[in-house]
Amino acid sequence: MVTTGRLQASLDDLYGDGTIHVSSSVLLDANLRYDASSGNEIITSFGSGGLLNIAVGNRLDLGWRSHGSLEIVEGAILTSGASDLGRNINTSGTVNVSGPNSQWTISSLLSIGGNGTGALTVEDGGVVTTRSLQASLDDLHGDGTVNVTDGALLDATLDFNTSTGTKQEFRFGSGGTLFLETGSDILGVGYKSNGSLSISDGIAISSDRGYLGLLPGSAGSAVVTEPGSEWSLTDSLAVGVSGNGSLLIDAGGEVSNSSGTIGSSEGSIGTVTVTGPGSRWDNSFGLWVGSYGSGSLRVEDGGQVTSWFSNIGNEEGATGVVTITGIGSQWTNDSDLHVGRSGHGSLTVEDGGQVITKVLYASLDDLHGNGSITATEGAVLDADLYLSASSGNVITTTFGAGGTLVIETSRSVFGVGCKDKGTVIISDGTEISSDRGYLGYMPGSDGAATVTGSGSKWTSNALWIGRGGNGSLLVEAGGQVDSSSGYLTGSSCAATITGAGSLWSASSRLEVGGSNEATLLVQDGGQVHSGYSVIGNSRDSTGLAIVTGNDSQWIAGSLSVGAYGNGTLLVEDGGQVSSNFSITLGESLGSTGHTTISGPGSQLTIGSNLYVGRSGTGVLTVDNGGQVVANTLYAAIEDLHGDGTIAATNGAVLDADIQIDATSGSTQEFEFGSGGTLTVALQGYTLGVGSQKQGSLTISNGAVVANGSGHLGYHHGSDGSAIITGAGSVWDLRSFLTIGRQGDGSMLVEAGGEIRSNIARLGLESGASGTVSVTGAESLWTSSSITIGSAGSGSLTVENGGQVITSSLSIGSAGSGSLTVETGGQVITGSLSASLNDLHGDGSIIATTGAVLDADIRFDSTSGTTREYSFGTGGTLTVQWDGGPLGVGNKEEGSLVITDGIMMSSSGGILGRSYGSTGTAIVSGAGTQWNSVIGTIVVGANGSGALMVEAAGAVNALHGNVGERRYSRGSATISGVGSLWDSYDLNIGVSGDGAFAIETGGQARSVLATLGTNSDSTGVAVVSGADSVWSIDNSLVRRPGSHFL
Repeated sequence: MVTTGRLQASLDDLYGDGTIHVSSSVLLDANLRYDASSGNEIITSFGSGGLLNIAVGNRLDLGWRSHGSLEIVEGAILTSGASDLGRNINTSGTVNVSGPNSQWTISSLLSIGGNGTGALTVEDGGVVTTRSLQASLDDLHGDGTVNVTDGALLDATLDFNTSTGTKQEFRFGSGGTLFLETGSDILGVGYKSNGSLSISDGIAISSDRGYLGLLPGSAGSAVVTEPGSEWSLTDSLAVGVSGNGSLLIDAGGEVSNSSGTIGSSEGSIGTVTVTGPGSRWDNSFGLWVGSYGSGSLRVEDGGQVTSWFSNIGNEEGATGVVTITGIGSQWTNDSDLHVGRSGHGSLTVEDGGQVITKVLYASLDDLHGNGSITATEGAVLDADLYLSASSGNVITTTFGAGGTLVIETSRSVFGVGCKDKGTVIISDGTEISSDRGYLGYMPGSDGAATVTGSGSKWTSNALWIGRGGNGSLLVEAGGQVDSSSGYLTGSSCAATITGAGSLWSASSRLEVGGSNEATLLVQDGGQVHSGYSVIGNSRDSTGLAIVTGNDSQWIAGSLSVGAYGNGTLLVEDGGQVSSNFSITLGESLGSTGHTTISGPGSQLTIGSNLYVGRSGTGVLTVDNGGQVVANTLYAAIEDLHGDGTIAATNGAVLDADIQIDATSGSTQEFEFGSGGTLTVALQGYTLGVGSQKQGSLTISNGAVVANGSGHLGYHHGSDGSAIITGAGSVWDLRSFLTIGRQGDGSMLVEAGGEIRSNIARLGLESGASGTVSVTGAESLWTSSSITIGSAGSGSLTVENGGQVITSSLSIGSAGSGSLTVETGGQVITGSLSASLNDLHGDGSIIATTGAVLDADIRFDSTSGTTREYSFGTGGTLTVQWDGGPLGVGNKEEGSLVITDGIMMSSSGGILGRSYGSTGTAIVSGAGTQWNSVIGTIVVGANGSGALMVEAAGAVNALHGNVGERRYSRGSATISGVGSLWDSYDLNIGVSGDGAFAIETGGQARSVLATLGTNSDSTGVAVVSGADSVWSIDNSLVRRPGSHFL
């Protein structure tokens, strides 16, 4: 047996003697029969005795690859959803409804011969009732009745007037009758061949959609005429869909719809004429004249058309022609009007006709006539425009044979170079504003703007210089452009800011080379002020920025030279570029960033980090007296060129060999290029080696180096090593120490050397590796926390009397980690998270406050709170639980038992800490307690956790989370009289899956509770058995998909 919702098949392709059930819809090549005995299924046979059972009431299509037919006979009554007879090309479908009381009721649309051929025969008392119908009367046969209750698209003549009202009646076949009522579905003519529609005598007709000329080869014409006559559509009207269509609205007739299309498809032809006072066509949404085909709209003798946005000649190959002619004739468009968007468009306004639109996109060559066009909120034109003191911010220009175009420029959109070429000059202190500005709007266009003279200003929220074509901007002689964002992104584009007082401000974002080639030139005292800025933003893009001459400045937020593409920055002849944040040369993989600072007075100033090559390739050249001053520098010496000076005032991460001893000062100099000098502050916030390639750091002979953060192996592919050697030699880091951030890092502390850090991580990111060796008497590493293998790999070796002291030690957080302590080495930590398999050697490890281990831990009346474990080749781990964390299942497996009335206190609890780990805990017996009143007990942190509280045991916590992180699983069971979980909040399924059960008299208390905290989590709680209670003082929040049973 096969059960399916939908079946598309030919019976010739079905074999065997089994059964196929179809519950939803079919498209078949089959001869079907439905009679009085058929019941709720249409049943037919196939193969060697197989049965195909089709549930009635659903979609029924005939004509899959060849022919399908259906007979409804013997007074049978069949209901179905939509049906298409001859559904596919070169197929056919037929239905015969025959005999007294035989009926077919279709709840949606019946289409006869849409892509193939179809026929419907209704005879001898048969009746067909459908909500809507698409058909040619020639495809209807017989002497029966067809009722259409909500509209039709027919090859017929429809005439709605005072005598017919909103209904129509047609004869077909050998005496059959088609009754049509209009309503809320389709209405139209020209389905497969020809049809006409007339609405007159003040009759109002409504439909959802309207079609005139639907299929190739069809022709449909409609006339709406006389006052009060109206065709109202809630959705769209298409005149010439794939065939030919025409619509005439005259003598006060009205048509209204959401969107209107004239000439929808390639090869179609559509014409609409609106003529005479009171005649109207209202499009509340869009109007397309020539969408993919050929469209013509003519408004004459006082006719009116309205739309929200419009396109004349929308797509490539389309043609749209609009004519507005005669006094009182008007087209009002409430948003954007495109004349020739990607196709060919023509707009003629003549003899008193008017067009009013908010924004006009056009070429003057496509505007014709002697009428008037008003763009109330701006335009993008192929024209030469001038804005001066005499014009203000209103442009008046001519078109055609004396037509007048008026543009108000201080509103929504302004630009030149729509499809072809355009220029604009803003001068004489004139100020204009727009929300969007475009220079070179469409592919192949060319737009140029000049803002010249003191007080002349163009303010725009966003400015595109070359959106799809070529664009250029010249700001000179004290002119100003103020845009929130600026984009030089076209096929070829350029901006020049020249002269004292000339300014382009892009406070949010500035892109030079968004997709192709772009150039920014700041010269002769011009200035650019920008927020986030990028040169060469997209792959295959090329951006060039030149800042040249005394007092020429570019002040940026952060700057990326070669973000994803190729970027070049030239600062020369006294020009200056500064950033309050970071500058990156070669940001992403495959990108290149080149920066040259050349000439006396030329300077690059960075308030934060300067990255010379991050994931891409970066090159910095400083020569001929140029200067670079950065807060922190990340670079390889070999990527620095020239004979100028570079100062890293707050530290650096270098691909270089850095030697620091007791005689070293607070700075160190490095030679680069052809005699250049790099000066690095050694006691600044950041110090490290291995930026992109290789570097080494040595601190020796009693030198003390104090920094905020230290990095060894910063970027992918880098290798950084450090040696701290000799008594009194100290690297003091008050913040972070990263050994292997993205690359490889190694550190050796020997012969009495010392490291001090706050947060230390070995192998920070996936793929990185970090190794540390602390060796020799008096060699010491102290830190607030140490993670060995954060997401990469890490190893720490403490030997030969070396010592590590930390408040928190984690081995293999999300990566892999190992700790070796041998030959007199010692590690003392407050808390420890580790697997015993990751501990090696014969030394001593002491955890003074608590631990999360892969071990079996039991606290009962015979044991204290201190445990010893053996590891490696004779090493000893001593753990004293004294208010620190308590847990099992760090990376692998562990179990915890608290029993015999023991009270254990911890600052938190974890069962199943890492992905793939499993931790289980049992709290059992009267008086037995696990208390974590200042922390969270987590059952399933990243792995799997299970907690059982039984036999009057108790868990008391500030917070409780069961299934905390994504993909985690946690379960907690409170079982038996006197057993208790008590916490302020209890969250079952935080980001993972959580289950909470209270049974056989167990109890839970919380102020707040959630089941399924986040969208991808699931929480299930079950309270069962007599006296089992979950008492929630405030609120329980349950997300969909979570359950409380």
